[in-house]
Amino acid sequence: MSLEDKKTYERVANEQKWCRLCGRTNDLQIHHIIYRSQLGNNDERNLIRLCADCHRRVHSNKKVWQKRLLEYQFKKYGVFRIEDITRKK
Repeated sequence: MSLEDKKTYERVANEQKWCRLCGRTNDLQIHHIIYRSQLGNNDERNLIRLCADCHRRVHSNKKVWQKRLLEYQFKKYGVFRIEDITRKK
């Protein structure tokens, strides 16, 4: 992980002090909305803080949750293109 990516993770962790789905403040993890396996990048618009329980829930039903989490990010950051948060092949 690059120094820039580490700084982005730290910024997201410092800004998002609770799970964006349930509001818990413990056992928090950073989730890639567009998965890294789907070429999701480390742009902060693609990163969201979730507790471990919600993180498992999101991974169990990507189709439903991915859309919901992207809508949350659009409200927060304004409209952006999916290409902005994915890596080039």
